[in-house]
Amino acid sequence: MDTMDKWINKQKACIDAERAEEVQRCPAATGISYDSYKGSQAFATSLQSAPTAPLRLLQKAGYAVKGLTILQSQVMASSRTPVAQLGRQNSTLGADASGFHTRDIVAILDGRLRLICQGIVVSFTEKAIGVSLEDGIEIADLEAAEPLVVFRAGSDLTFKYLLANMEHFKSYRIPWDNGKEMTSEMAQVRRKITEVLLGERELEPLSSKQWSHKLDIPASLSLNSKQREAVQCMSAASFLSVIWGPAGTGKTTTLSAGVALCLLNNPQTRILVCAPSNTATDNLLLGICAALRKLNGKTDSILRLGSPARATSEAIYPFLFDSRLLTDYASELHGAKTDFQKAEQAYKRIRTKTKTTGDKKALYEARSEFYSARSNMIASQRDCGKRVLATARLVACTLSGTSTSLCLRAAESSNGFDLVLVDEASQALDVSLLGAILLTKGKLVLAGDPNQLPPTVLSDRAMHSKTFSLPFINRITSSLVQKAEEVAPEGVQMSPLVMLEQQYRFCQQICRFPSDEFYLGRLVPDDSVKNISLADFLGKDWFNCVDDGTLSKNPTELFVDTCSMNLLEAREEGDQSLLPQLSILNYGEADIVVKLVDYFVSILSRSPKVDRPQAAIGCISPYAAQVSLLVGRMDAHVAKGLEISTVDGFQGREKEIIIISFVRSNDEGDVGFLSDVRRLNVSITRAKRLVVIVGNSITLEKDPTLKAYCNHLMSNGVILFPEDLDSWATEYAE
Repeated sequence: MDTMDKWINKQKACIDAERAEEVQRCPAATGISYDSYKGSQAFATSLQSAPTAPLRLLQKAGYAVKGLTILQSQVMASSRTPVAQLGRQNSTLGADASGFHTRDIVAILDGRLRLICQGIVVSFTEKAIGVSLEDGIEIADLEAAEPLVVFRAGSDLTFKYLLANMEHFKSYRIPWDNGKEMTSEMAQVRRKITEVLLGERELEPLSSKQWSHKLDIPASLSLNSKQREAVQCMSAASFLSVIWGPAGTGKTTTLSAGVALCLLNNPQTRILVCAPSNTATDNLLLGICAALRKLNGKTDSILRLGSPARATSEAIYPFLFDSRLLTDYASELHGAKTDFQKAEQAYKRIRTKTKTTGDKKALYEARSEFYSARSNMIASQRDCGKRVLATARLVACTLSGTSTSLCLRAAESSNGFDLVLVDEASQALDVSLLGAILLTKGKLVLAGDPNQLPPTVLSDRAMHSKTFSLPFINRITSSLVQKAEEVAPEGVQMSPLVMLEQQYRFCQQICRFPSDEFYLGRLVPDDSVKNISLADFLGKDWFNCVDDGTLSKNPTELFVDTCSMNLLEAREEGDQSLLPQLSILNYGEADIVVKLVDYFVSILSRSPKVDRPQAAIGCISPYAAQVSLLVGRMDAHVAKGLEISTVDGFQGREKEIIIISFVRSNDEGDVGFLSDVRRLNVSITRAKRLVVIVGNSITLEKDPTLKAYCNHLMSNGVILFPEDLDSWATEYAE
């Protein structure tokens, strides 16, 4: 157990280690020319002093993309900053961009590696990277230099906001006004949450009195019993509750229902919802809108903070700050803008006329009116913006967005939020959560799955610090699960932790192992998916390509075990201290995956129930080098919808068929970071009807959990060997 000062010091030390590792892992491309660069000299100096690596290795690491053009451009209304959507005309970005994140600083170069400018990633999809350009750079400057190269140059912004949050957290001051102490109500909630965060206090079960206030949950929300229990928990908990949502259990639906009911039942309540990523934030916001519509509620008091360029769906646009401003206060803003434009035109006209008449008195009067009109317009925009922020009952932003001036001003109007909900909290470091905690004056709800991917931690020091790398929700969940096994005191009816148990994604056979291994045996398939398989598309005896009467003709789990062949992993060229994710790939496994994809595309294309066979298939590998290899080997399939990505890229996604290449195959039995079993869990729970494993059982069985999974496959799945696929190369190749 740490004191506040000790905890803060540990966090700062880990942040410093992360910043140093970030610099080391963001090498500049070899051979950059700075001759024509006219931007920030500090940026050029930082690139010149950084480690270097060939562009092709940066591409393989997911840190560089070339051959880009401007697919779309816009100017941000709030800052007048140009934003370019950079992508490829006829293909996705693929594995080349797997290492990019929003808020990253990037370098933009022409095809001859001449530096044009720096930018900041404001949005990211499989098709385009949205980049806001540095001052003085216009879209036309980039168009003239196409095709473009972009590589990741790291980011200092994230570390700065984390350090600022810690200072606010330590001081017990209002984050939007450092000179003021927070209200007693807010201080009490903060103190309780802090005590749990630091391990000074256990999160207590809800009493029968708390649980007695039953919430009326309309049938129109279509919630199952555990989802209803979770909504009740969100409502009944005094200051902190946890919703544990395994894969496919409808976590977003549940959270959306809870927030919608809170808004409708408590007219004065203000809510903040956030998540680490823009995608998760937008999905939750759209889910809340859908729930409100089911309840005949309105969505006109919902506000999404953040750049329009970061919106992951056009459905988000009406809720953005600029959209609300222009929609809700159109006439008021139009009047002020019209007055300004008239004054501006008059000033320009008189200024031109003065050159010949010399009448400076008229010029001074026109200039005074111009500045007055501009001040009035700015004041009008500021006043209307303040009202937009103050009247929003639901505010949505990313976790990093909680530290922005707009979010702080939104919180200021009600001295904090009555309910703060953090989704995907298992992907958030404690220091990232602080921004949300700082704005909580009532209840905090953490939602996520501790058994899915953790937050990204780069340095060994931070990784080995449980104080830093183990998310808050993981520690709470572990503690509450352990307490749940004890006898509950009299009068206690409900834990502040609810695990959703009914999943709507994958069949019973695929569900069995993750349920037993990761979810206490409580994860069960809904009847709607319990018995789904590829037989629904292909007929009950679809798997007939291997002449073995003992094998299932309708498998839901396939294991291509490479232990019978010498398909050893290979080490990629390059400085592994700079680009550690490049270190390993497996050419033999890639050959097998290609045969499998060809086979499944061939048989799916015969089914009238499958419109796009490639789009039904996803290929996953833990290693970016293997992903890059597979993309290159199957570019024709990728162009038609086949998705190939790392485990991180597939979280939150699903496919009818998932093929997993584990890569690791060596005499030492070294499984590397495959030993992080959360990656195994995420990988296999992406599949709906069939999961296919390609790996070396002898190597994999050196890890206890991977051994358990191999044993499960041996007992319940169809086992194949590489030689069983030899005939497929000619029979099913595209």
